[in-house]
Amino acid sequence: MRKFRYTKQIIAMMLILMMVVMLNGCNQPQEEIIPTETPTEDLSYLELYKDYVQSVLDANYHGDHAAYMQITGANKEQASKMTEAHAVNMAQQMSDLYAIQLSKIPAVIGERLTEVGRQIYKAASYTVDSVEKSGETVYVMISVSPLKFYEGAAEGVEAFIDSFNERAKQGEFELMSESEYENAYAEGILAVLEETVKDIECESAKSYRIKIRYNAETGVNYIADEDMDAIDKLILADWEG
Repeated sequence: MRKFRYTKQIIAMMLILMMVVMLNGCNQPQEEIIPTETPTEDLSYLELYKDYVQSVLDANYHGDHAAYMQITGANKEQASKMTEAHAVNMAQQMSDLYAIQLSKIPAVIGERLTEVGRQIYKAASYTVDSVEKSGETVYVMISVSPLKFYEGAAEGVEAFIDSFNERAKQGEFELMSESEYENAYAEGILAVLEETVKDIECESAKSYRIKIRYNAETGVNYIADEDMDAIDKLILADWEG
C-alpha cells in the first residue's frame, strides 16, 4: 500500500488554502458580545431600619407604642416605661432650671411637672428622612425641629419671679412654712409652664445621623444611648436664660 507523503508543493498549497480560509473567516459576521452587568445588592431591606427608628422615636416622645411593640416584640409595660422615663427626666430638668424644691413640697407638683414633660415631648417635631449603608454599618438620617419651649416660657417666668419677690418683700409669705413658701413659688412657675406647653413654636429643622448598632450576642439591632441623648437635646432648642 502506497503511503501518502507530504511533498513541498503539497505543503505550500495547504498553507495557501489555510490562509484563504482564515481570511474569509475574518469577514464572517461575528456574534455580538453583550457585557453582563455587575449584580447590585438588593438594599430594599434598609427601609425596615427607617420603620424601626420611626417606632423608637414615636414610643419615646409621642407615647405611640404600637409599631415599636410590633417591630421589637416589647410589651406595653416595657414600651410605656420609655415614654415615662423621658417625661420624668424632663420634669427633673425643669425643676433644676427653675429651682423648684420637689423634696419640700407636695408630690402633686412633681406629677404636674411630669405631665408638662409629657406634653412637651408629644409636641416634638421630627421626620425620618433616609437610610444608607456604609460598609457593614447602617445609618438613618432624621430631621428634628427644636421646640422653643424655654424661650416661650421666659417672659412669663420672669414676670412671675419679679412679682413673687416683690410680694415676699411686702411680707406676704412671712407666716408660711418653708414647704408652703416653696409650694407657692412652684405653683406660680407651673402655671406659666402649663400655659406655654399649649402652643410651642419650633426652630428650623436640624439633621442628625443615627448609627444602627448590632449586638452580636443577642442578635439585636439597637440605637445607642449616646444617640438618644443627642436627640433629646435636639428636641428642645438651646436657650440661655
